[in-house]
Parts: sequence; C-alpha cells; structure tokens
Amino acid sequence: MGGRIVQHAFGMIFRNLSESLKIMLGPSLIAVAIFYLLVGTSNVSVAQFFGAMQMQGGMDPSVASAAPVILMGLILYFVIFCWIAVAWHRFVLLEEYPGVLPALPLATVAYYAWRSFGLAVLLTVGSIPVLMILGLALGPMMMGGAASGVVELIFGLIVTTVFTYFWFRIAIVLPATSVGEPLSLREGWGATARMSGAILNTAFIMSLINLVLTLVVSIVGSVSGLLGQAVYLGGTLLILLAGVSVLTTWQIGMGGFGEVLPYHENRMFLDYDDLDKWGLPKIVIDAEFKENELKMKKDWIEQAEEMLELAGCKEITTYDSNAPIGRGIHEMGTARMGR
Repeated sequence: MGGRIVQHAFGMIFRNLSESLKIMLGPSLIAVAIFYLLVGTSNVSVAQFFGAMQMQGGMDPSVASAAPVILMGLILYFVIFCWIAVAWHRFVLLEEYPGVLPALPLATVAYYAWRSFGLAVLLTVGSIPVLMILGLALGPMMMGGAASGVVELIFGLIVTTVFTYFWFRIAIVLPATSVGEPLSLREGWGATARMSGAILNTAFIMSLINLVLTLVVSIVGSVSGLLGQAVYLGGTLLILLAGVSVLTTWQIGMGGFGEVLPYHENRMFLDYDDLDKWGLPKIVIDAEFKENELKMKKDWIEQAEEMLELAGCKEITTYDSNAPIGRGIHEMGTARMGR
C-alpha cells in the first residue's frame, strides 16, 4: 500500500505536469532571485551558502558572520515552499488552477507556515529520545572502521523514516488548513490511525528516495558544484511536493451486491460422514456463481466506473476481487428453499 501511495503522489505531479510547473516555477524563480540578492549583499559565496544550508562541513568565520543572511535565506525557502504547498493542495482538493503564478492568499499561507513550523518543532522535540536511544545503540559502530559509513546511512534512514512517519500522521491537518477548514491535531492523528501501517511504509520509501537524492547530489557535486546545487534544489523541491501530494492522496472505494439466482444445483446439506465434536453432522454448502452472476459483476464494474467519473473522481482503477459466495450479505437468492 505504501508503494501505491508514493507512486500515486509522484504520478499526480507528472500527470498534471503543466499545473505542477506553474505552481513550482514561478515561486521558485522568485526565491532564486531574492537568494542571489541576499548573497550579493554578503561576503559569502553561493557554494558556502548552500553548504551552510545543507549543514555540510565546518562553519568558517566568513560564513558565521553572514548567519543573519543565511537565516533569511532559510526563512525565504520555507515561506516560498508553504506558498507552493498551499497552491498544490488547493489545486488537488478544490481544482483551483494556477495562472502564470499560483494565487497567493497571504493569510492562508501565513497560517499554513505557522502550523508547519509548530509541527516541525513538536516533532523535533519529540524525536530527541529516539535519537538518544539510536545513538546509544549505533554510536559505537559509527566510531570508525570499514562499516561505519554503512551504519551512518542506516542510522540516517531510520531517523528520517521515524520522523517522516510521525510527520505524515499529524501533517494531515495542513491540507485542511490550506482550504480553510482547520483540523485539530487530535483529529488528524485519529483520522490516520487506521492507515498507520501503510503510512510507515510510505515514510520508509520517501526516506529511501531522499537518501538516494543525497547520494546523487554528492556524486554530481564532486564533478560540478553548480550542477550539484541545481540537482539539490530541483530534487528537494520534487520530493517536498511529492510529500505534500501524499497528504492529499485520498481514496474511496465502491463495491456491488447482487442477487444470485436460486439454482437447483446450489445447495446446503448435512454431512453425516463428517461429525463435529458433539457428534452432530457438519453443514456443507455447495454453491457457485454462474453465467448470470458473472455478467452482473462485469456490469457492476462498468456502472461503478461511470458513476465515479461523473462524480469527478480521478485515477479510477477497476478490478474484480473474485470474492466467493458468502463473502457478502445475502438477503435472498443463492439456494432453493425446499423442493
């Protein structure tokens, strides 16, 4: 199920590529323009700025002196992403199509940013015990040696998966915020409880994708710093938008019930050769679907697909579960009663 959710999340982006680009490119170009303006007013190079934002390497004095500029850059990226996220939520949930630039409802974006920040702080504080436990368990194995690099990757993957899992469990409140129907944290947590297993799988897959992106950026960056920065920004934006898409991946299902004609061959009888522990004969049901029921199931699928399309549903998948007789409720039919 987690794989299907991730596939659907990325699929929404690429199947609506024109809208995706309109939502992402405009705000991103504005962010890049402001970014270069910020860098131009400081004594920090582009490479140093990106290194500081990715927390790579030590903080040399020139970068430390430009900490306010770096902080402004981080806030800029956060606000721009919230703008993109709100626009994407509203496109998916309300079919609010973007123009050259997506709409910018300032109050909604500000509230979305505030709730996102609050959730991030909550998860960061809550993850401290998990980090301490994992650090104690895996710390000795990361203290050098041939296997230390692998252990660090595993450590990072576990931490990211746990953080992402809890993020998906509570961040379901954000799409509701973007469409003006706020949801409480408790309501969001309760709404995702039934899907906790699928959400854990989704979190692991998204964390694995993020790990692969990090490795790719590292490899590309060693060849070309500028290209590495471009891959980092583009990949990060894509993964973040996919994460937003996960929060708007809703599914509904439709099934059918129908009458099984009372065929004489469909019967229920007592088997005196097979007794239960009380010495009573067991009940045997001998029944099957025939041509009429098979045609009826095919008609169900066609009618259900048409109804869902008319209701405005997207990404419709039809299938026959091949459920056996007795799987559903039978008010009538199936077997003849009497001779």
